[in-house]
Amino acid sequence: MPSSGFPDTEDLSDESVRAIDCVAHYGITTGTSPTTYSPHDHLTRAQMARFLIRTASALGVES
Repeated sequence: MPSSGFPDTEDLSDESVRAIDCVAHYGITTGTSPTTYSPHDHLTRAQMARFLIRTASALGVES
């Protein structure tokens, strides 16, 4: 999996970084900016809804 390029994930576990790289690769997350993931920020319900819709779309589920 290619690196997401988010420099603010360096203090996370390797497993977490790989997971972030994966969801970024499939377009499920875009980070909080093109160069920031903000792994310690809170997640809103609206953001979670977008993650779920993007995941469904990546799996071929039509909304």
